[in-house]
Amino acid sequence: MKRLLTTVCFALAFTGLAFAQRTVTGTVKGDDGEPLIGATVVVKNGTAGTRTDAEGKFTLQVPADADVLVFRYTGYETKEVALGASNVVDVVMSSGLQLTEMVVTALGVSREQKSLAYAVQHLDGSQLIQARDANLVNSLSGKIAGVNVISSSGNVGASSRIVIRGNTSITGDNQPLFVVNGIPMDNRNQGAGNTQYGGVDFGNAIQDINPDDIESITVLKGPNASALYGARGANGVIMITTKTGKGAKKGLGISYTGDIGFSSPFRLPTYQNKFGQGVGFQFNYVDGAGGGLWDGVDESWGPAFDASISQQDGIDNNGNGMVDEPGEGERFDQFTGKNQPWVARPDNVRSIFDTGISLNNSLAITAAGENMHGRFSFTNFDQKGMVPNTDLRRNIFNLGFGMKMSEKLNLDGNITYTALRSNNRPGIGYAGDNILQQTIWTGRQVDWEYLRANYKNRDEFGRIINWNHNYQNNPFFTLYNNTKPQRRDRTNGYIALTYKLLPWLQIMGRTGTDYYTDNREIRFEKETVDYPNGNFQAMSYVFQETNSDILITADKYFSEAFSLNATIGAVRRDSRFQGFEQTANALVVPGLFNFSNADGAVNVNQFVNTLRVNSVLASVSLGFWNFIYLDASARNDWSSTLPADNRSYFYPAFNASVVLSEKMQIPGISFLKLRGGFAQAGKDTEPYRLTPVYAPNIPWGGTPSFTIPNAAPNSELKPERAQSIEAGLQLQALNNRVRLDVTYYNTDNIDQIIPLNVSSTTGFTSRFANAGTIHNDGVEVQLGLTPLKVGSFRWDIDVNWAKNNSTVKDLPEGVTEITLNTNWGLRLVARENEPYGVLVGRRVKRAPDGQIIVANGRPVYDADANGNINNFVLGTITPDWVGGVRNTFTWKGLSLSALIDMRQGSDLFSMTYIFGRYAGVLEETLEGRNTLDEIKNGYNFGGVVANGDGTYSPNTVKRSAEAWNADFYNRRHDRGVFDASFIKLREVTLAYDFPRKWFVNSGIGGLRLAVYGRNLALLKANVPHIDPETAFDNSNAMQGIEFGQLPSARTVGLTISAQF
Repeated sequence: MKRLLTTVCFALAFTGLAFAQRTVTGTVKGDDGEPLIGATVVVKNGTAGTRTDAEGKFTLQVPADADVLVFRYTGYETKEVALGASNVVDVVMSSGLQLTEMVVTALGVSREQKSLAYAVQHLDGSQLIQARDANLVNSLSGKIAGVNVISSSGNVGASSRIVIRGNTSITGDNQPLFVVNGIPMDNRNQGAGNTQYGGVDFGNAIQDINPDDIESITVLKGPNASALYGARGANGVIMITTKTGKGAKKGLGISYTGDIGFSSPFRLPTYQNKFGQGVGFQFNYVDGAGGGLWDGVDESWGPAFDASISQQDGIDNNGNGMVDEPGEGERFDQFTGKNQPWVARPDNVRSIFDTGISLNNSLAITAAGENMHGRFSFTNFDQKGMVPNTDLRRNIFNLGFGMKMSEKLNLDGNITYTALRSNNRPGIGYAGDNILQQTIWTGRQVDWEYLRANYKNRDEFGRIINWNHNYQNNPFFTLYNNTKPQRRDRTNGYIALTYKLLPWLQIMGRTGTDYYTDNREIRFEKETVDYPNGNFQAMSYVFQETNSDILITADKYFSEAFSLNATIGAVRRDSRFQGFEQTANALVVPGLFNFSNADGAVNVNQFVNTLRVNSVLASVSLGFWNFIYLDASARNDWSSTLPADNRSYFYPAFNASVVLSEKMQIPGISFLKLRGGFAQAGKDTEPYRLTPVYAPNIPWGGTPSFTIPNAAPNSELKPERAQSIEAGLQLQALNNRVRLDVTYYNTDNIDQIIPLNVSSTTGFTSRFANAGTIHNDGVEVQLGLTPLKVGSFRWDIDVNWAKNNSTVKDLPEGVTEITLNTNWGLRLVARENEPYGVLVGRRVKRAPDGQIIVANGRPVYDADANGNINNFVLGTITPDWVGGVRNTFTWKGLSLSALIDMRQGSDLFSMTYIFGRYAGVLEETLEGRNTLDEIKNGYNFGGVVANGDGTYSPNTVKRSAEAWNADFYNRRHDRGVFDASFIKLREVTLAYDFPRKWFVNSGIGGLRLAVYGRNLALLKANVPHIDPETAFDNSNAMQGIEFGQLPSARTVGLTISAQF
């Protein structure tokens, strides 16, 4: 009985306590009127507490004797509010520190930024459209620490490569995963690509994203941050959140952004304009195919444009049997007619290009009510390329929405349709289809405007009018006949249901898909140099990936002593990629690009790749006393691309952070956090590497034939793994005028899945195996400064800088390197104990003092101890560091912003320079033919001669400039390898936001006018003649090399934005 009474007393006591509470509700906003999401609300000196929701609202059970609530939000001054009789408490907090309280992390889970124990970087969507680029990836250049962006060219829709914290895979994909609204989005660059022998760059798929629809971008930089995304997150994750109308003012809103940009070539080679087409200072045109005097060559070692030289050089310049006769060198027979003036065309290359024009019009309608919100937008992008008859168009429809279906159930989603169209993308690489190729292999007297005017006309031999019929097409015949159209239709989106089980516990089910069809054609008209009988290729690709997940998330603020954020869930990924490729190697009727017009058999290649990955995952973050945070996460994947015994792989992550400023008063420092952690990430492989898969081959007569791949499969493959440690410091000081974030990371990507060479007697050339490690370590720095803040004037400086050290390690015994690609004898190699991606080839031999060793006036090849002349490391594609500096000045509604983008180190092999020297078109080739004496007697190009006893003597042998350049720059790769460091004025924007008071009662809610420039100036470069920021395309194998790249674009433009 006594025990029963005691129990009853305790129950009554607790019941009394329960009833001695009241429910307090309210809204927390910042001083700009925007709701503060995730602000903490606690009872002073008590244990009760909560956080505000997405609308800044909170509900808190408060003890009856509580008299004060404490409101905290990182970036704002802590505020204490006395409780009165009212149960509604609305608070406006004053901004101080500018540190976002809640950020979207992996799988779309929101976390307190101060609690994060790994590096993330956040970009507002407005930063992507200040100086607009057609490719979203290019807009990230110079803005994020540790991110290296390489734009391949100025081609419309050209591909761009982005790498975070260095290359992590020897032969696999090194680019990060793009995630849009929680759903992965494909970024492949499928198709012909670019090679030494030409190709087409159809662009990377992520450029389908519309920057006008982006709310924000969060970059998760390493396994510590992105482990929950599984295999594809090992290279980092770029998380994109699009606009949905959430948080918009109630009612209907309309916004419009219009942009027009004008583009011109950023940098073109500097050509010599003293000598024209020919060889040995001789030339005369008959048929452009060798019928005349050197009229079939595409080099500029011909007669001088200064006729006085031809009249004194002792050479029969035009082949008429006379030497130095009066008038010699003044006129020559040319493709434009007989006896034409022999003059240079200094602007013949620049005259090829038109002014590129891009138009972007975006209209968005936003609707918001008590329980619903939505945003619909339409964007039209229309670009006319700098290269004539090239274009790119995109129409994008986007719908984002959210609905509060009940007090506990919410629905949200997004769907985007993108229609990409291009009537022509230009050819690239070393082929007659690349018009830039013949600006290097050319005669400096060629009148390109004449070629433009006559590309439809024929000469006396019935051929298309052109200056050369051995190697080159009329460039405008190429541009208007050899077209490469593309049509891509893409739909991507998601739908999610979230049910609130408890105020702090919810379950979400989400499914999303990314689907597109990509249809391309490559057309070569009959009479094309490379395809005299014509050629027609058609490719059709279909991609679909569906990701579905179910997540249970707990976010509970128990008290100042303890908080919990936890997620558990399951994910399923299904991916399918199929292609249908056809090629007709000859046409019957000119101009009819249809396979019914094929002259001969049509080659067909059809393939289907499918994969499935099932995953379970969990994460937990524990907070103690608002300043200590411990995180743990784990994921297990089951991948269909791995053998059954190795299909399952598990990887954990552990991180911790301590916000010292919460418990320590440090003069001048308002925020100080230390963080660190360890993480693993797994990575599977491509489909069909476990057992032989047959591929179609060229038919034997009318009989289909098939072949096995060159790489032998391996049924015992294991997943690749990344192991990473990370440590960092985050600081804000001097009333937020100094903002610093420093991160150190150390990552090993082990068990690389790579093709290893095997004996050809096996029937294969290589075999897939787990071997090798790529080690990366480095430092990232983000620094923000506000040197001046007076009244309405403010000057901000934002600096990002990152240094990455990369090393290839642990290749199998007997293997010292993996060749990624070979172009013109130069190899791009992953070599053990070297940075990833070294350039290996031939070099000239040098004396101890660095002078070139020559024999008979000719440079001598260097050789290693084994007599091998092809095995010297000449450079690396890995930069020493990358960085950016942005200065922003604001005064009232006026703002001026300038971004400097920098890269130090990395090397580039320029065949533009090599061939430009060989062909005699670049200004450097004037050395040795500047005077009559040099033309007649040759020139001593320097160097030393080995005496055989370890000593050297000065070279005394003279050679012609033509012979010297042919020897020195033909297959001596080191002559074309340059330090690709650069400093660029990447962006400048001048904008004015008109005062809202001007538009009171007008229906206009805001108006902004801006002028901008992009790629305005190359402030420093060591690579001559070209933009050092280039590559053949965005794949691993095509980095560090270029030839005839379409120049990148310098763009100036005007933007107007209005809200209604």
